[in-house]
Amino acid sequence: MSLKIQFNSYLTQYSSSLFFAKYNQTKQECSLISQSVIKPINLEIELLEYDEMKGESINLQESATMLQQISNVCMKYNLKTPLIRKHFLYNSEHKTMYCWIRKVASTSFTKLFADLKNRLPTRNYYRQIDILVPQTLKELELISNNTKIFKLLVVRHPFQRLVSSYRDRIADNTKYTAQAWIYTEKIFRFTRPELFHSNTTTGNFRERVFTSDKRLKIIPTFKEFLEWLLQSSEEDVHWIQYYKHCAICNIRYNFILKLDDYTYGQINYIFSKFGLDKNKSSTL
Repeated sequence: MSLKIQFNSYLTQYSSSLFFAKYNQTKQECSLISQSVIKPINLEIELLEYDEMKGESINLQESATMLQQISNVCMKYNLKTPLIRKHFLYNSEHKTMYCWIRKVASTSFTKLFADLKNRLPTRNYYRQIDILVPQTLKELELISNNTKIFKLLVVRHPFQRLVSSYRDRIADNTKYTAQAWIYTEKIFRFTRPELFHSNTTTGNFRERVFTSDKRLKIIPTFKEFLEWLLQSSEEDVHWIQYYKHCAICNIRYNFILKLDDYTYGQINYIFSKFGLDKNKSSTL
């Protein structure tokens, strides 16, 4: 199969109805899992219409269409995915929940939730994740089924996210990244097996490919990254499909923000739902 055909297949896998892979996963078991979202989304659309009548500046049709796409695809493939507690940020006072997705403004929204908790500023907001997430899986279940909680999902075009992940986590050899250290060997075993033929001149694989401080000397190309990813079962939070990471067939999200073409009106709408004064926040 040519790379072009494989790549088209990959795009289909990652962008069908924006969120879903072509369904080929095995049935997953989970001790605590919320009811699959396969019911009509009339309530969510009615709530959006009500907000529009109140004068909130939002793209009603786009969000309603995406919500309907989610419901349709979930029903078509009977998709269910486990709820993973640490993927969701929650604030009880502001009645808001958000699923973070790497390379989709997750740092900004994590900072926002840290601010809501009045956490002191830090350079690494992800270290505060245990403070910002629901304390138990059961609590997450209750929150996800609570219609009074505003549930936000933020996405971008899957291909753009994938390019961003590759550049940041694999191609940027000015820094050490866990993804480059873990996956480069697996990529090259698939695309350049000759790199593993060590000798006294070239050294072993690690010596040929990595510097002493674990940065890359030989960088996999984007084509190699895609070729490996197409045949791999490896999953990483920087490129895992949205439906798996955010359990979007198990949770009724109220609003979907697309980073590719968002408006300030949509940001203002989200701030209003978070109970925030947009003029006093510089997070987003």
